[in-house]
Amino acid sequence: MKRMACILLTVFLATLFALPVLAGEYPYAGVDLMGGEFTIDKAPEKVISLAASNTEIIYALGMGDRLVGVDVWSNYPTEAVALEPKVGDFNGPDIEKIVALEPDVVFASTSLQGDAMLKLRELGIQVVSSEATSYAQIAQSIELIAGVIGADASVLLDEMQSKQRTAEEAVAGAVRPRVYYALSFGEMGDWTCGAGTFIDDIITMAGGVNVAHDGPVPWLMYSLEQLISDDPDIILISGDADMVEALMALPGYSVLRAVSQGKVFAVDPDASSRPAPRLRDVMLEIAKLLRPEADVDEGGQ
Repeated sequence: MKRMACILLTVFLATLFALPVLAGEYPYAGVDLMGGEFTIDKAPEKVISLAASNTEIIYALGMGDRLVGVDVWSNYPTEAVALEPKVGDFNGPDIEKIVALEPDVVFASTSLQGDAMLKLRELGIQVVSSEATSYAQIAQSIELIAGVIGADASVLLDEMQSKQRTAEEAVAGAVRPRVYYALSFGEMGDWTCGAGTFIDDIITMAGGVNVAHDGPVPWLMYSLEQLISDDPDIILISGDADMVEALMALPGYSVLRAVSQGKVFAVDPDASSRPAPRLRDVMLEIAKLLRPEADVDEGGQ
């Protein structure tokens, strides 16, 4: 019995110390989305975001006043547009500007910003990789950022779960149309997204089947010949109405059923291209486009 009690006590203590520190409690230790371990000693007062998705999450958590710098693509909400200075673009963070701002923490993207992250860490700046790649990982991104800056993420996470549930319930049991998502087309190349991307995830949750799901890489170039062979029921374009007209007018695309039947739709290019809270609204929007008769309300409001 004593031996069993000792074992149980050991397991309890190991579990206790393995639990993450709650948001708002410091020091805060965690693991970022690239697997890097970090410790935040005190509540960050000066924060920099190197990705528009991180910026949106920080504002959605009500912590926008902590931001002292963002990348040039951070244009939502409007407060982010006015925020200065801009510390470079996604592919080229301005190391000198970042260092001069003396941030307590920098929220970066993924391995695409690996060199910049390495340089900043070598200069003694705390960097946390927090940009999601899949839809499910957005919740992790929100929790990670909230934990670091001491915010309550519960309301935001509940809203995302509610809207996902609304979309999935509305299209449950329905015939799933085959969908092609155009990131670009024509002279820019037919770029789209396959398995492992948040776009592929939300098409599935919205009741569709992504024709590029089985592509060899997550973000891929699709040939017009392959697109014609797939002949999707619906084409979604990351853009506006002018881009819809442009695609429908291109030689070769007119043979597509979605084009001939007028089932080519624009989706907000910013909201749909960022793994951030607004993607929940894009999911509902796509669910309405794929199944207009479905009762898809604004769940989670």
